[in-house]
Amino acid sequence: MMAMVLGIICLQTKSSSAGTFLPNPILEPSKYAYENFVMWYSPVWMSAMALIIIFQLYEQFDAACYNGVLGGLALPLVLQPLIW
Repeated sequence: MMAMVLGIICLQTKSSSAGTFLPNPILEPSKYAYENFVMWYSPVWMSAMALIIIFQLYEQFDAACYNGVLGGLALPLVLQPLIW
């Protein structure tokens, strides 16, 4: 099994993207901008959701407040392609 894995690794060709998972900013600038934004904004909404869950703030929310919080966290992801 290990020999098969090592053989597959040795047969793979080196990627031309120089080890980055982001798109090329010269060839795909809009995709690069969106991916960069998502990379930096994701910890923000994840932290907000973690705080809501850790401190059980969801128990104090009614439906409108909960939808407002979640909509507010999702709004930058929806508006970013329209703004940039």
